[in-house]
Amino acid sequence: LKAVRVIGDEQSQEELIAALIPHLPEPERERVLRKALVAARLIEDAHRRSEALTKLIPHLLESEMEQALREALAAARAIQDGYGQAKSLTMLAPYLPKPFLGEALTVAKTIGEEHNRLEALVGLVPFLSEPEREQALWEALASAKAIQDKYWRATALGRLAFYLPEPEREHFLQESLEMARLVQNDYWQARALAELTPRLGELGYLEEALATVNAIKDECWRTEALARLVPWLAKAGHLKEALAATRAMEDEQWQAVALAGLAPYLPELLLWEAFTLAQELEDEYWRGWALAGLTPRMAELGYPEKALAVAQAIRGDPN
Repeated sequence: LKAVRVIGDEQSQEELIAALIPHLPEPERERVLRKALVAARLIEDAHRRSEALTKLIPHLLESEMEQALREALAAARAIQDGYGQAKSLTMLAPYLPKPFLGEALTVAKTIGEEHNRLEALVGLVPFLSEPEREQALWEALASAKAIQDKYWRATALGRLAFYLPEPEREHFLQESLEMARLVQNDYWQARALAELTPRLGELGYLEEALATVNAIKDECWRTEALARLVPWLAKAGHLKEALAATRAMEDEQWQAVALAGLAPYLPELLLWEAFTLAQELEDEYWRGWALAGLTPRMAELGYPEKALAVAQAIRGDPN
């Protein structure tokens, strides 16, 4: 994987190696996985260590998973900031067996900042079994409705709506949109609407999502909202329209984000069209981001050597 190691940023290396591992031939796959696991355990920063271990868990043997899960969860518990804890717990949640989920839920409830605690609860809710799942969901909803800040209340309700059945789902989505529109500050209103847009798309409310994008007055937030909606347009089958919307964006940062989000849904022909668009990005920073997002799809479609060759062109840190 010499091609990957030319990437200057260690975290970007870790992410790309984890994404390419399942597509490598044996015995290289096993060798790279062992080295990546050792490197992850040596990371001093608890947040990065937890995330690096989590990304490797799907590729481990069943006999190795429990120990890696324990280590990732222990690292998440050791994170000092609420945002980092919430992010790590959310990443880890899909792999946690029931006893570990209970421990993760306990950690989530200790997070001090209300919005970060809600973020962690939302990340854990879909993987909890009853009655813990319903209890955690309604606890999170009660906390969200009690938030005085309209921006945080709107975005929290929008996230939680995903896990509710109809008609409660539509009710809370509408409440979150109404709350977002009541935000007085133009910046925070635009940001709230931009954050709700992909939630609407994910839940299948594409017309409402596009209407929300068009209602955003700030051009930068409107572009971001569209970029984050693009993958859901693609997933719904509107692949050509999603790629056309990406091509029309004037901000290369959000073009790169949209291309990376599109990647998992692209058939071979459109993948190479997206690849060409990524190569045309002038900013090396965001060109690397887009190409890194597209390379795992290349490998999935049967082009692992091409994916590694593309990785050789990536430079810099897109974070």
